Amino acid sequence: ASTQITVQAPDLAVERVTVPTAMISAQEFQLSYRIGNPGNAPALAAWSDAVYLSADNQFSPATDILMGTFSAADRVPLAGGANYSAIRTVRLPGVGAGTWYVIVVADSAGVQGETSETNNTLASDAIMLTAPDLVVDAFSVPGIASPNQSINASWTVRNAGTVAAPGDWLDRIYLSTDATLDIGTDTLLASHDTAVLTPLTAGDTYTIQRQFTLPTLATGDYYLFVVADGNQLQGESNEANNS
Repeated sequence: ASTQITVQAPDLAVERVTVPTAMISAQEFQLSYRIGNPGNAPALAAWSDAVYLSADNQFSPATDILMGTFSAADRVPLAGGANYSAIRTVRLPGVGAGTWYVIVVADSAGVQGETSETNNTLASDAIMLTAPDLVVDAFSVPGIASPNQSINASWTVRNAGTVAAPGDWLDRIYLSTDATLDIGTDTLLASHDTAVLTPLTAGDTYTIQRQFTLPTLATGDYYLFVVADGNQLQGESNEANNS
């Protein structure tokens, strides 16, 4: 025996995305969005919504930058014709200045079957990002040292940009056999977390003093480099003057 059934499906659609229109690279901000179900059946799966940063207003998962994923399980079931709004706090990645977009993706993992999958994303209006400029003003270490010796270092970093630097980055010290910094081959000796010093306002400086230990080395001449924002969490107007 058989009985015919009719399967109806919901349709999750991002209806609105609201963000500040001007921000600083790496800053934390709030966005709000609304997701509706214009379908004729309730949405029953425990889906998640995702927030991305994009260089354009078209969603490209291969290149857009994920800033956060948020469970919508407490919205289940979402009846046909119903919607929900959410306010989320995310942090911008350390991208450069320019025009960017925030894109919200409903059911980002595709766990909820829908009548249409083409309306699950929506971009915000364009946002203008500005960026600071971190510069190492001074770096001091002993001129003579021994292998495996613990030595003192001091360095000063200045924000030469026109806006604050809100990111929580790491300054890093490298050992090189020549006078050219190559992060891919030079030896990382130390990392220093600057979270207690940020945001660094435009024109302001900080000075770090710390110890680190030299590795086992043959005698000879070497070079030490300090790199501000060594893990590149803070987007800048100029990335060429960080060391």
